[in-house]
Amino acid sequence: MNTVVKLDTDRELRYDFRAFVAMDEDCGINPMDPKTYADFSPRKIQALVWAGQLHTKNPLTKERVVEFLPTEGEALVKVMEAVSDALARALGPVKE
Repeated sequence: MNTVVKLDTDRELRYDFRAFVAMDEDCGINPMDPKTYADFSPRKIQALVWAGQLHTKNPLTKERVVEFLPTEGEALVKVMEAVSDALARALGPVKE
């Protein structure tokens, strides 16, 4: 089952090693640190969604990702749940 988030179109989130390196190098987010996932700031949501769709044929830039992220509570929660689900698929359950 794919984890999909609605941006400009439906985009599958998948966290492979390329995504982890991008999160670390471009965003300063250590994907291997469980504390990374303890809070979801706006910048972190943008970075996680951006990195999760890098595997696609035409990935969005970080700047474009933020244009499509919802600001409404329920829609934003769905994005955060999709990110969490895709990360759990990649890393297994996060333990603190």
